[in-house]
Order: sequence, then C-alpha cells, then structure tokens
Amino acid sequence: MKCKMEDLTTERLLLRKLEVSDSKEMYQNWSSSEKVTRFLTWSPHRSENDAIDSLKKREFLYKENQIFDWGIVLKNTDLLIGTITITNYFEAINTVEVGYVIGEKWWGKGIVVEALLRVIDFLFTSTNVQRIEATHDIDNVQSARVLKKAGFVREGILRQRKINNRGIVDIVMYSLIKTSFSKERDNIFYSEDYINSFNFDSNVTAVFDDMVERSVPFYHEVQNLVCEFLKLCYQNRHLKILDVGCSTGTLLKKLEYFFPNAKLTGIDNSKSMVEKAKNKNKSAEIIEGDALYTDLGNQDIIILSLILQFIRPIDREQLLSKIYNSLTRGGKLILFEKIKFENPEIDRKIIDLYYNFKERNGYSKIEIHRKREALENVLIPYTKNENIYMLEKVGFSKVTELFRYLNFSLIIAER
Repeated sequence: MKCKMEDLTTERLLLRKLEVSDSKEMYQNWSSSEKVTRFLTWSPHRSENDAIDSLKKREFLYKENQIFDWGIVLKNTDLLIGTITITNYFEAINTVEVGYVIGEKWWGKGIVVEALLRVIDFLFTSTNVQRIEATHDIDNVQSARVLKKAGFVREGILRQRKINNRGIVDIVMYSLIKTSFSKERDNIFYSEDYINSFNFDSNVTAVFDDMVERSVPFYHEVQNLVCEFLKLCYQNRHLKILDVGCSTGTLLKKLEYFFPNAKLTGIDNSKSMVEKAKNKNKSAEIIEGDALYTDLGNQDIIILSLILQFIRPIDREQLLSKIYNSLTRGGKLILFEKIKFENPEIDRKIIDLYYNFKERNGYSKIEIHRKREALENVLIPYTKNENIYMLEKVGFSKVTELFRYLNFSLIIAER
C-alpha cells in the first residue's frame, strides 16, 4: 500500500502501533486466553515472554514499513484490549485482508465494529486499496456479526480452507468494494443518543435501505416474489401501479424492470423519503402526501408494504376502504405486514426468533432493545386474521396469504 501506518481515533478508541512495553496488557487481556484464540491461527501465549517475542517482531516490521497492525486502546482508561491487523496484501489487485481480536471482557460492546469502520475509512480514503476481504471460521458467529455490522458482504463458504486452533476448518469469505461501499449503515440505535420515538425523518431515510435489508427477513425475495407474481397475473398489459408508502422507491425500481410500460406512482408522507425515491426512480411519479387525504387515482394494483402497521388502528379500515374504491374491478392489493400471533406464548417465541435473526444480521442486543422501545405504540401489528377480516369487511374477495416467515406475512386481495 502506498502509505504509512498512522494512529487512528474514534469516539471511544485510539488505534496505535504496539510496543514491547505492551506485553503485560497483551498477555493478560487476550493473548493468553484459549477461548479468545479458539478460532485464530496462532496458539495462546503461555507466558508474558511469548507476548514480548511477538511484539519485538512487530517493532521490526513497523520500522521496515511492512505491517499495518493497530493496538486497540480504550481512550477513557488507556487500556490495550486487542488488535486489528492487515493480515494479507495482494498488490496486483489492490486488495487487503483484515483480521481482529479483543479480550473476552470487551465482547459484545461494539468495539471491534467501531475500530473496523475506522480502519475501512483509512484504507479507502488514504490508500490505493479497492477491496477489503475478511474471513472467519464457519462456527465463529460473533465475527460474522461484526462483519455484517461493518457493511461487509458475504461471498460464500470456502470448504476445508484454513487451519486454526480447531484444526482444518471451513471459512466464510466477506468483502467490501470501495466503489460500492456506503457509510449509510443503520447505527441509529447504537448510540445512547437514540431517538425516543421512531419516525421516518432524514436520519432514518439515510439508512433505510440498510435497515430493512437487515431487519426484514427475505426483504428482497418478497419484493421479487411480488413482481414475478404480478407478471404472471398481468401479461402484456399496460398497468397502473401505486406504491403507498413507497419509502426510498426500491420496489418501484424493480417494478419498472418487470413492467417497463406501466404507469408507476409512489406516495409517501416523508419529505426525505420522497426525495430519495425521486433520485432512485426517474420514470415513476413520486408524490409527497398522506394516503388518507390524497387522491389515489384509479389503479390496477396498489401495494402496501410494511405501511399499515404504522397507521393508527382507528384509521386502518378507512385507508383500506379508500384503496378498495381506487382499484379497478379485478384489481389487486398487495399487503406485506409485520404480524402478531393469536397465541401469546407462540407470539413471544416468534419474536425471540426474530430478534435472533436481527442479531445474526449485525444488530446488538442493546440496539434491538432501544428500537423496540422507540417503536412502542408506533408500530402496532395485527394478527393475520384481523388483517383478513378488515380486507373482507371493506369488500375485498379472494384474500390469500402468499408468503409468511416468522412474523411477516404477504397477502394478496382482489376487488
């Protein structure tokens, strides 16, 4: 890499060169632990002398400018708790591989993610690196969460690819590409300064695409299912399609591909969402407004994706009735919703499974808890049967659940 290693800082951390004088903290805080080194390629240190030898090698490599290896230091205590390292450099393709380790006492606090994001920023802004790779033992679920949280894309499994302290193991490959990397990650509830009540403001808009991808199971698959299903229902027709609560316009963009001759319209009451949707969709008409008080026109298909759950319960039937009257005869409503289960015990278990899903996608327990509090009395799910009852009450027929996973349900209803 065409640069020298330099100290880096974050809100909580100092990333700096290691010194031989760090041997005691290195040995005590992580390098002597069998649990910490379980998935690593080097054996746990048996004495502080092992740590000294390791640090002496680093000092030589620092002087020769042959290593990028930062010690992770807590600013408030000046305590060294781990390292983050460029473990491989592939000069011909401007690619590096990154690795990290911290002591068990500091797991689950977002420290590695914070350090990794700072190193990513350094590599992409101060060096000629175009691709960053990272791998982990297939059983190291904590490392998987770190990489997802930092925005890495999972590429696949390399079978029997590495030897670590467990033996020969399968590893999972992740990567970041400079041209596609975005800092717009959903970290809204990471800080203690999180919003008290959830709303679709500019902060949420900025990270919304990442938020739904990591919060809604099979989000893109459901959108593709909707497009493909409608394509089978309406072949060779010039359709009018309205996406109510279109957010950033991702679904409209997919509909444009499947229905290039359709009249596409999106409506959303968030100004920032509308602006982003307009930038994403040049052929669709994007309207800022409240669907309850805006003329919806005459449509062949109306889509409500993750919207009805945010409408006040007292207004939901009114909105569905308005949608029904805005559809042509035979027209279809696509309703994708978060739901609850009638059996409270089953509902609690499904919610626990859903939170496990979010953890696997990089959200911490504290982020999940804070968002749950922020959504209290803002997102109010109904059961599947309650939604079907409302649809049939306002006149819809042929109401069918097309897809369900955990507490998310896709329903098709016809006028």
